[in-house]
Amino acid sequence: MEIEVETLGYEKATAPDELFASLGPCIAIGAIYEDKGYLLHTQPVGWENFAAVLNPILFDLTNEVRDKAKLKLFIAGGSLIGGEYVNEKLAGRQVVLEAIKRSGFFECIAEVRWATSCQTLTLLLDQKQGLIEDWELPD
Repeated sequence: MEIEVETLGYEKATAPDELFASLGPCIAIGAIYEDKGYLLHTQPVGWENFAAVLNPILFDLTNEVRDKAKLKLFIAGGSLIGGEYVNEKLAGRQVVLEAIKRSGFFECIAEVRWATSCQTLTLLLDQKQGLIEDWELPD
């Protein structure tokens, strides 16, 4: 089953399900560990403490991951399109990377791809793969 993670959402699933989020300026952190998937979809603007917004996924990974060699993290989104809040969006990108590093999962990052326009991050749990696809908004 395909499970869409909406803005400000966080979902967990097991194979053979798939998790996905459509992104622009929002940032997604996806994780695959064994047959489990975790996907957080959030916006980096408008928070007093953006790092705290990342806590649900980092908490779950800290409690559930026993072998970091089996964990893959995928980070996507964070587009600067629209020209608004550029500094906050850039800071949000950095906060995500720093939070992952502080949590001890930096070496588990399989891919970081910041969006130039729009993206979809899909976690294919049965294949243990993350897929980041770039796309453009229609005119």
